[in-house]
Amino acid sequence: GPAMIVWTTVGALVPSGRVLREIDLAPGRRVLLLLCCGFVTGGAVVLSYGRVRAMSLYEVGTLASLERATRLDPGSYRIQLRTADSYLAIGKCKEAQRHAGAARDLFPHAPAPKRLLAQCPA
Repeated sequence: GPAMIVWTTVGALVPSGRVLREIDLAPGRRVLLLLCCGFVTGGAVVLSYGRVRAMSLYEVGTLASLERATRLDPGSYRIQLRTADSYLAIGKCKEAQRHAGAARDLFPHAPAPKRLLAQCPA
């Protein structure tokens, strides 16, 4: 995962044949560094949980669960597209256009959002 990418990058950036030296941090700076790392890690956990929860709501498939899923993971093309299609199926073009537009913004060259948008009058 992400740790592999970070350590690979660090390893690639260390000049060949050089030994990294140890950095002595004051106790206050250690605490600050630990808090920063904890904050970043906590944010990543919350974001990941939101995405996993969004996909479980996507699997439920009701319109209410799809709407919640789009709020939890607005950057999911699949969720935006299915929500747009569900709204279109019940004739709610304004909502369908909103979600199809979001899907189009995520993947501008994909044909599916354009097809959904074309089904509703402007």
